[in-house]
Amino acid sequence: VEIATQANVVLDLTLEIGQVSESVNVTAETPALQTADASTGQVIDNQKITDLPILGRNPYFTGKLAQSVVFVANPKFARMQDQNGNSQVSIGGGPLRTNNYLVDGISITDSNNRAVIVPSPEAVEEMKVQASTYDAEVGRTGGGSFNTLLRGGTNGLHGSAVAHIRETDWNANSFFANKAGQPIAAQPFLDWAFSLGGPIYIPKIYDGYNKTFFFASDESYREVDGSTTTLSVPTAPERNGNFSQSFTKAGTLQTIYDPLSTNLTTGARTPFANNIIPLSQLSQAGLQLASYYPLPNATTPYYGAPNYNFTGSYPNRGDQRIFKADHQFTQ
Repeated sequence: VEIATQANVVLDLTLEIGQVSESVNVTAETPALQTADASTGQVIDNQKITDLPILGRNPYFTGKLAQSVVFVANPKFARMQDQNGNSQVSIGGGPLRTNNYLVDGISITDSNNRAVIVPSPEAVEEMKVQASTYDAEVGRTGGGSFNTLLRGGTNGLHGSAVAHIRETDWNANSFFANKAGQPIAAQPFLDWAFSLGGPIYIPKIYDGYNKTFFFASDESYREVDGSTTTLSVPTAPERNGNFSQSFTKAGTLQTIYDPLSTNLTTGARTPFANNIIPLSQLSQAGLQLASYYPLPNATTPYYGAPNYNFTGSYPNRGDQRIFKADHQFTQ
């Protein structure tokens, strides 16, 4: 039955009298209370971490799957080294940046309540987001806890490999760069990761089957951020000391004073004639430095107004290596 927006649909149903012998039984078992410990929360298992897309390949952001977890930082800063951005999260209504981060039971929270490491998803077995109540072993927090378990090796040799590539030509130019006639800024991105785990085996020396295991992971990225901005640069006459056409936003002349005419008692100064600095008072070094300014590529409505549309880029990189070893002394 389709019901369109703002439509009222009437469907008359007929209820027939049933037989006395007919009955409906509803049963439900009372769920058992958790009595072993005081911790509550939600486990983010390995399948979710592996299969779901994760912003910045940051496993902490899978905490959004849990209740009462709110991230408020700029989503651009979600990479492995963006500790400030990663910590802008509220759990269970707690204040921002008051959470605790644990890896294999060890707190990795610094004095500013940030995680000192954001492990690669390839290295994380599961994570539990704990809120409201928790045992003393995961306390030390005014909000919640991200309790992360790193993957370990098994008797079988297992590994993974992943790569993400984004080329500049695959992106669209920004609106303002297009408007200014500027080409898209170079912004290629490459992220790669791999992992490998299994028993430690050294031929003729040691066989770690059922006893000693290793797990290693590596993740790196190379990113170039494109940036489009508008700057203020001197006009061609201003670069040579000519301010005769330089006006303020109010339309008055931007007066240039002769510093050599300063009265040491009153501080009064004399403006340059015609608002032009004589060539004899210009430093040759200063002229050379001023020549490195780009010329305006937009209209200069007043002195100091943004008049140069700039498109550029700057590089970012990150590298992370994790190694874990486990040994079972007895059964």
